[in-house]
Amino acid sequence: MATSVGSLTRAPPRQAPVPTLCILIAPPAVGFLSWVALTGSVEGTARVLFYFALLMTLFLTTRIPRLARMPFYLSWWAYSFPLAAMTVASWAMYERPRYEPLPAIAALLLAAVTLVVAGLALRTVGAIAQRQICRPE
Repeated sequence: MATSVGSLTRAPPRQAPVPTLCILIAPPAVGFLSWVALTGSVEGTARVLFYFALLMTLFLTTRIPRLARMPFYLSWWAYSFPLAAMTVASWAMYERPRYEPLPAIAALLLAAVTLVVAGLALRTVGAIAQRQICRPE
């Protein structure tokens, strides 16, 4: 656990694995969706999972300026699944108790995940065209 927390606060030795930090959003978001599917409720455990996923999303959002300066790697696709899971979790959280700020958060996340996937697709196609994919490091 200390290694995971340390990698969130300092620069990792290589740039390629940095986007995989985003995967920390997925387990609590998917756990929230599973809990809601099993119990039909967003009380207690479900809320803890959802708000922890939201906290991780907000924390990793602060790292966007640093990530924007990095060269493109295929590992950037690690952003797509966690953001999509958090988007679905936000809509599911909104549908149950009807919390007022959640439609805006869910819509913002939907726009973000759409832009991220489109941007990743464009960057991947560009990297393929420039023969920068599957080269030895």
